[in-house]
Amino acid sequence: MPRYSSLRRALRTEIPAGQFAIREFLLARGFGEHSISNLLRSGEMVRLARGVYAQNEPLTVPGTVRSLQRMGGDLVVGSNTSLRLHGVDRVKPADLFASICLSGSDRPPEWIFTWDDRVLIKHLGTKRLFRFDRTATGASLNKRSHFLTEFGWLGVTFWMSSVERALFEVLSEVPNRVSFEEANTLMVRASEVVSQRTLRLLLDRTVSVKVKRLFLWFAEGLQFRCVNGLEVARYIGSGRRQLVRHGRFVNKYLMTVPKDFTRSRYP
Repeated sequence: MPRYSSLRRALRTEIPAGQFAIREFLLARGFGEHSISNLLRSGEMVRLARGVYAQNEPLTVPGTVRSLQRMGGDLVVGSNTSLRLHGVDRVKPADLFASICLSGSDRPPEWIFTWDDRVLIKHLGTKRLFRFDRTATGASLNKRSHFLTEFGWLGVTFWMSSVERALFEVLSEVPNRVSFEEANTLMVRASEVVSQRTLRLLLDRTVSVKVKRLFLWFAEGLQFRCVNGLEVARYIGSGRRQLVRHGRFVNKYLMTVPKDFTRSRYP
């Protein structure tokens, strides 16, 4: 058994302040069951949930996200949270982490949603949104680096959606969680910073028909170069979709949109 001072140093290395680790992660790094029990009895380490541990210090939002990614999941900060951190969705600095969207095909553990009642956490599942090779997820998040961005906050770095991916994630939440007006504002603000090539790559990896229709409609109105010359029928599928009640029907994209969106910009 390692000396207790060595055990404490190892704890601070493997579970930095503000972060957490699961039992399997600790066992794989040389912590025995007896060592874990000793750290818990001493109060150096606390149990957050079954098989989940942290130093005896509060978790932070960046630390929690970093920990989820260190534990091997494919969750990243996404949707409008990512756009806030990119500076596209403008909020006060104090509100950057007031709410957070975790995007990915994995679902966060249930305790994550209630660990801090000052932070609203939501999950955006991407299984029905994007088609990514599963071998490029989990511990290999950096293999999708043109769809993700590393972000640093108070000495902690974690992966979040690129501006381009975040826009598609926002569109997946229209109109239930995100209004047409909000989506329009974000698309306009992002238009000067997005990569047209990355948008096109994401469009080809998007499996949601609703999102593809919305993206093409907004992109045409905002004159995104990535949609020039596209065969629209290849992306939008068939069948009408009523996204809003009493809206106007856009025949080209087979969906209803709010009547108050100007026809001078949008088809």
